[in-house]
Amino acid sequence: MHIDLLTLEELRTRPATSDEQSHLGACGECRSELDGLRDLAREIRATVQAIDVPLRVDRAILRRPRWASWIPFAAACAAIVLLALRPSSPRDPDDLDRNGRVDVVDAYLMARQGGDANRLLKSIVVVGLTVLPHQDGEARFSAIDLLVNADAPLAAWQIDIATTAKIVGIEGGDGLFAEPPTYDPAALNGGRIALAGMTLAEKPPSGRVRVARIHLRETGATVYTPKLVAAGGLGGVKVSATVEIGGTK
Repeated sequence: MHIDLLTLEELRTRPATSDEQSHLGACGECRSELDGLRDLAREIRATVQAIDVPLRVDRAILRRPRWASWIPFAAACAAIVLLALRPSSPRDPDDLDRNGRVDVVDAYLMARQGGDANRLLKSIVVVGLTVLPHQDGEARFSAIDLLVNADAPLAAWQIDIATTAKIVGIEGGDGLFAEPPTYDPAALNGGRIALAGMTLAEKPPSGRVRVARIHLRETGATVYTPKLVAAGGLGGVKVSATVEIGGTK
């Protein structure tokens, strides 16, 4: 659980407790939020002009009864002002397109900027180990093709696929996507895998594009459930697309 925003705002002006220090030491997201609040406070101080309040007004305000009861309200207002003024930025610095999640489009943008896109690709395809129930019957091997049907040039794609069969191998697709996509080898032999691929070519393909082939070990009836997680075009723009399964063989 992360430290809430109001507590982080308090930590901007007071020492952290031992528990808070321990959490900040282990949680990069909360450290980033706290640094952001400190940066914002410095920016506000640099832009706000001081107002000269006459001494008689200052004394009159301090003499008002129950003035201390306004402190919690004032603190809440200050927090709201900070929230309103804070620049819109995601928690995760890898969310380059600022859509609230990290996917293959962010890896594509990172590659165009010369960053470590391979690291990012590997991080987004981890789905955990899927344990399939035991099935009796004679095993057979087959392959299915994954196709993305895009209404614009397709530069980056990410697909999750779940199946009742064991996934035993991954191949690439056609043309610019002929190389095998990025995936987590630990997901092989399970029933769910995430795949991601991209190209930095200036003229990526559009229309119905075969992006990968999945090899399966089937026992009994098999169900395939693909989901298109993300599709991006040139420059990282969002592309309207659907995913299809080609004929098994």
